[in-house]
Amino acid sequence: GRAGRKGTCVTLYQLKHRDTLREIERATRNTFDWVAAPRARDVLGAAALQARTSVEAVEKSALPCFADEAATLATFFGSPEKAVQACLAKIAGYEAGKPPDRSLLTNTENYVTCLYAAGLQIHSISYVWNFLRRSLPPDVCDAFKGMQLVADSDGAVFDVPAKHKAQLEGLDGIEVD
Repeated sequence: GRAGRKGTCVTLYQLKHRDTLREIERATRNTFDWVAAPRARDVLGAAALQARTSVEAVEKSALPCFADEAATLATFFGSPEKAVQACLAKIAGYEAGKPPDRSLLTNTENYVTCLYAAGLQIHSISYVWNFLRRSLPPDVCDAFKGMQLVADSDGAVFDVPAKHKAQLEGLDGIEVD
């Protein structure tokens, strides 16, 4: 709160200001809940939940009026489940498809952010580069952007074009957003 009153404060910050906010947290003897920005899949999941909730509110007596068109949609999409997914996507406003991937580090479209967890303290990103260069083709490694160590020095984050996402997903210690 402010001025001695209770309440909730939301602070948006850049990574370079995190240490300052930690100092404020200590000085005020408050415990901050550190929450990352929502990812595309979080937004899509929330939209899907909201769409499902609105469908659940439909009065069951109205359902027979839509039986013929529901059967047509099930045939068109290949299964009743796919037809329901299409209806939820339309209700949620995502009929044009999934939005493009976007970096969490730079907000660059068609990039994804990867986390490499080393499992031990590392002192330089060269450790991460060496691992990646041994594991991936040169053209994939050359496309990486913005690699930096994480605060705990036990890994690194970096951006990679979304088209290379599948090549990174199977690697030990790599988490792809």
